[in-house]
Amino acid sequence: QISKWWKELGLAEELKFARDQPVKWYIWSMACLTDPNLSEERVELTKPISFIYLIDDIFDVYGTLDELILFTEAVKRWEIGDIEHLPDYMKICFKALHDMTNEISSKVYQKHGWNPLHSLRKTWGSLCTAFLVEAKWFKSGHLPKAEDYLKNGIVSSGVNVVMVHIFFLLGQGITKES
Repeated sequence: QISKWWKELGLAEELKFARDQPVKWYIWSMACLTDPNLSEERVELTKPISFIYLIDDIFDVYGTLDELILFTEAVKRWEIGDIEHLPDYMKICFKALHDMTNEISSKVYQKHGWNPLHSLRKTWGSLCTAFLVEAKWFKSGHLPKAEDYLKNGIVSSGVNVVMVHIFFLLGQGITKES
């Protein structure tokens, strides 16, 4: 299922600089969701995990600082019509991220009666912001203090994105407060 999804998505062809490791990404979800009954949730969780890696590669390998700032702003605004100023490779990534997030939100709503779109959008914005902080450090040659690096790393690790998706995919204990 993951290989089929990944191939049909076409990002490996469009973003040749990025990692192409769908089996590795699925293993991440297997480690997080070990219950054999959670097969569907593992497949759905693998999708955002793949985007953590793709976006990390855009920030670490390919994008210029100016492009990364524009991409981060676009993700934080989450307006599909607002990406015309992005380079083509970022438009492709943003569109795919947007579609995947909306698809997962729809599935969660259908299964659990709660629409997590706002929370998922917010976590992607936080991830891109953390990646941008690291890109700025690298570009300027700034060596952050360990405390600053670790504080940002809590977000840039991508674990928060995974945990937010798991929370909604499992649908247990979803309330407005949680």
